[in-house]
Amino acid sequence: MATLKEISEITKLSQSTISRILNDDVSLNVQETTKKRVLEVAQQLNYNFSKKNNKSTTTSTVKFAVVASFSERDEINDPYYLSIKYGIKNEAQLQNIKVSFYYENDISTVKNVSGIIAIGSHSDCILKEFEKITPNILLLDQKKQNTKFDTLSIDLEEITKSILVYFTKCGFKKIGYIGARDFSNTKDEREKAYINYCILNKLEYQKYIYLGNEFSSNSGYETMTKIIKDNNLPEAIFVANDSLAIGVLKACHENNILVPKQLSIFSINDIPAAEFVYPSLSTVHINSEFLGSFGLKLLLDRYSTSREFPVFVTIPSTLILRESCKKIEF
Repeated sequence: MATLKEISEITKLSQSTISRILNDDVSLNVQETTKKRVLEVAQQLNYNFSKKNNKSTTTSTVKFAVVASFSERDEINDPYYLSIKYGIKNEAQLQNIKVSFYYENDISTVKNVSGIIAIGSHSDCILKEFEKITPNILLLDQKKQNTKFDTLSIDLEEITKSILVYFTKCGFKKIGYIGARDFSNTKDEREKAYINYCILNKLEYQKYIYLGNEFSSNSGYETMTKIIKDNNLPEAIFVANDSLAIGVLKACHENNILVPKQLSIFSINDIPAAEFVYPSLSTVHINSEFLGSFGLKLLLDRYSTSREFPVFVTIPSTLILRESCKKIEF
């Protein structure tokens, strides 16, 4: 388990400053990039974030709960989720709202709240449990059809299509997908969009779908190692998120697979580490911190106005072309 001293040695910051950042000390005056760097290093070293910070220290009578569908381990493995929570915390402080953070198996302890932000893919059964607690519910980073809840998400279908269109413009015919599946073992938007695109464009895809057991670097590493061992290498791979892609890169390095000369890689999220791995990751930038802050605003609007109809908001994204993907030749 990582210590403040180890984080200090990497970030070159004092242990007291690191402690204040990890404990969300609002009186600390440091740049946001510094905070993000400390949080990223803490995650990489598996730092055990103290649970004493689960509740805000404001005196507001408005209390919101944030319930994640993923586990604490998933959160540590993927900075994307931490960034969303970071945005929620900051906005809650600005709005003088008390916020408590939970994982799905903690639902029984969620009581006396004015609203719930449900992050990730929650089942209909879980959503019904939320309704017993409060009518004010926001689905964040989860798209549901015909729902009565407010929804704030990204368009994974369109993002997937834009990556695959880029691959096609590069001249690739053998395009793979590396992802994972949640508790329900159902295809997510990325996998569905990948299959639909391949069918529409008459591309072989069945043998190029690779699914790990989670959206983590370890899973990406294990999945890519198996692909190489099975001699089933495509020309390009769309990877479901950056954490998976970092593991994919590690497996490529260890097996002398040259990226992007032999294999082009494109992923999603643009976490801070994406720019600094080698080769740097081509990815899709999603403002995850804004997702968190705007999500809290949207829930507050529903609570404050007693609005009865749902609002559906999609946050735009941007393709970031770096070194892990071949450039289009004109």
